[in-house]
Amino acid sequence: MHTEGMSNNVRVEWYLVSRHGPMRFLIATGKAVTAQALADNLYITLRSARGLLADLREADMIRAVRRGRTLHYSINPDAHFRHPVLREISLRDVFGTWLQRQRRPVATA
Repeated sequence: MHTEGMSNNVRVEWYLVSRHGPMRFLIATGKAVTAQALADNLYITLRSARGLLADLREADMIRAVRRGRTLHYSINPDAHFRHPVLREISLRDVFGTWLQRQRRPVATA
């Protein structure tokens, strides 16, 4: 259910294990960063993936960068979880190790 961003201004407080959770984890790995790759890896439709991505973008939990005709997504490490119990926890706190791996320089031969 994608109520975030709907005209009735309903604010959704996602749980870590909601449908948004696995997408955040997968984006944090840096392995599947396009809508199609996320849909394929999460076994959901492209339409569902785009809806989840729109929710996460509106909540400022992910960033999108256009490369050619495709958007590539990354975690916004400074964003905080929205659930009242988790609000003090940033995405950096949860995904720190994965985010550091993404920033390591690639060795050249």
